[in-house]
Amino acid sequence: MGGHGTGTEEPVRRIGPYRIVAPLGEGGMGAVHLGRDRRGRPAAVKVLRAELAQDAEMVRRFRREADAASAVRGPGVAQVLGYDLDGPVPWIAAAYLAGPTLQEAVAACGPFAEDAARALVAELARTVAVIHDAGLVHRDLKPSNIVLTGSGARIIDFGIARPEYGLTLTQPGVAPATPGYAPPEQITSRRAGPPADVFALGAVLAFACTGEGPFGSGHPAAVGYRVVHEEPPLDGVPEALLPVVRACLQKEPTRRPTPGVVAGWVARTEGSSAGPAWLTAPLTTEITRRAEEADRLLRAAAPSRRRVLTAAAAVPVAGIATGAWWLTRDPATPAEDPRTENGVPVATPLTAPTADTVPAPLWRIEGLHPDGPGPVTVGPVVAAGTADGVAAWTQHTGRGAWTWTGRTAPDRHGDLLVSGTAILVVTADGRLAALDSRTGAPRWQTGDIGAVQTLAVDDGSAYVLDGERRVKAVGLTGHRSRWTSPRPVGGTGTARAAVTRQRLMVSTDDGTAQVFDTRDGSASWRWTVGKPVLWNDGQAGAPAPAVHGGAFCVGGDSLALLDAHSRRVRWSHEPESGWYGAPTVADGRVYAGLPTDLWCRDAGTGDAEWTAPVTYSGIPMRSDVVVGHALYGLMGSPADSTDGTGADEGVFTVDIRSGRLLWTFDDQAEQPGWRLAGAAGRVFVARGTTLRAMPTL
Repeated sequence: MGGHGTGTEEPVRRIGPYRIVAPLGEGGMGAVHLGRDRRGRPAAVKVLRAELAQDAEMVRRFRREADAASAVRGPGVAQVLGYDLDGPVPWIAAAYLAGPTLQEAVAACGPFAEDAARALVAELARTVAVIHDAGLVHRDLKPSNIVLTGSGARIIDFGIARPEYGLTLTQPGVAPATPGYAPPEQITSRRAGPPADVFALGAVLAFACTGEGPFGSGHPAAVGYRVVHEEPPLDGVPEALLPVVRACLQKEPTRRPTPGVVAGWVARTEGSSAGPAWLTAPLTTEITRRAEEADRLLRAAAPSRRRVLTAAAAVPVAGIATGAWWLTRDPATPAEDPRTENGVPVATPLTAPTADTVPAPLWRIEGLHPDGPGPVTVGPVVAAGTADGVAAWTQHTGRGAWTWTGRTAPDRHGDLLVSGTAILVVTADGRLAALDSRTGAPRWQTGDIGAVQTLAVDDGSAYVLDGERRVKAVGLTGHRSRWTSPRPVGGTGTARAAVTRQRLMVSTDDGTAQVFDTRDGSASWRWTVGKPVLWNDGQAGAPAPAVHGGAFCVGGDSLALLDAHSRRVRWSHEPESGWYGAPTVADGRVYAGLPTDLWCRDAGTGDAEWTAPVTYSGIPMRSDVVVGHALYGLMGSPADSTDGTGADEGVFTVDIRSGRLLWTFDDQAEQPGWRLAGAAGRVFVARGTTLRAMPTL
């Protein structure tokens, strides 16, 4: 069912959690609708065409668009609110943008003055840098994919965006983006990496100043020929901006500046509380008109209406061309929870949990390695180690997303780490690999650096432990070792770490925590965690530290919050008996277990808020997980634990609002310890080869 809206078709009544208000546009893959959630908030909802929803390749392309748009987080892009690509009607919902495209704005109001063009392109360049930092290349930056709103410019349409390591853009015979804005390498089907977006930035700057693309118009083949073989005339570009445009439009990608350099060249005028520096009175009027029209449509769309509404204003949204078409769906479909987290639909919380009754899993899968790393959540997936490498599953369905076999199976001690949209894993042959969380493909991999486990990651480096128990810092940009600690850390088992404010704390099973300066690897200070009196003659292990407000929170002989730079004790509590396990910091609170109690304290002051009666059979060495109003915690290690996981006796759940213990869960399996992760209203519980998604409060 499809076609243009004529007033006779039955409209889509509901897509996911959104009630449909009006058609906004139609593209090659689908249509976009103005939708409203249960609270009346607007969204642009893109739906894959019905005839394409059965095409596996088209669904994969739609998924890539959703994953790419979700991966970029920043004010310069339209935020993805949620999506469902596994149901009968695949859809993506993004923030609704009320404003004209740059193409429309120049057509209606004329070219931008020099200062306005500078401010606009500086803003766009910073957004392009954010896109590149997420490991993506947009590859279709052009005036019609830039929306001007009252709070800033937004880059839309990630339909042909690809990971930075991607090679060609299209299949043979398919147009590779927009002539005049795509660079020579993209037109000739060569690798189009981050410099491709810089070429487009230069073309957009020329358009903003002149109202025309730098390579003119005409047949796409003719424009493409000029891009590859000729220099643009650039008539009408202000003289002061000519060097910037020419630098961006270099034929050779390696000769183009980076987005950050472009922003530095053109930035001159900053915005104000009244709006961006390029926002003129005519543009403000047009943005206001479109916003008011959208608000009128949202208010007028009573849930009981069964007529087709047409959009009076063609409001551009995240990546859809203009037009209209409809699908039919049962209007009685119940509303879903409209909340999303990183583009993942949030699971419905338990409204009336029964004490001592373990709820059924939301889903369950097999395939984990019993001793493997993970789980870890990133974007729309949850990933964990398998017998051959790493695999990922969609968080809200449990459906397999990808597998990576790599060179050898991953290390069984250190955790999987997350850096942006990449998953960092140490393989058994001593390498550190970065996997794209959306595809599982490796973005980069080091040589053999002797790594035996991951430790932590910050904005610039990943930290690993090598076979000599020395700490190594690996740069996330150069992918080379930045430094190696002069001396090894103590202990013999699994080390655990945290990083904040240029300080890395590594806790080891000899009862110490060593702090390193992350700039050069020099030793900064040391803290005595202590060795516990073993409750069941088990292994001491190393409790994981946590981070709060530029300080390390540590367990052990005392529960303490230590300034990362000065070692100053902000607060400390020594137990009357026992030894604190690994602390958990969430939403301004610290949770830490003693032999018979779980304590909740204010993270800033250390003041006690409540205790819950939890009888540990060992010492939990991993942090617990807090999602919603529930804490899922580990019961501790048995007497014969040798891996230091501190998680073989089961999982307990506490309502963090009251400290009430709800239930404990132990499947009685003769398998290695439990591991936890949480996101989007779910706690992912790994045990042996099984991964369960459990509900929260």
